[in-house]
Amino acid sequence: MNKSMLTGAIIGGAAVISLGSVAGYQALKGPSYAQVMQVAEVKETVKTPSRCASRSRSPTASR
Repeated sequence: MNKSMLTGAIIGGAAVISLGSVAGYQALKGPSYAQVMQVAEVKETVKTPSRCASRSRSPTASR
């Protein structure tokens, strides 16, 4: 076996091992998003008291 073929085999083997390890890591890592299990509608009632215009006059306004 000559020197260039041995060098090619070593470089090829290293490339296969590195690509395999990256692919294995991606497969074991799992999805990067959350899965929606249930959806519930949120309702909130807000009551704001209203002011009557005839009762909110100040005593000095009738002068």
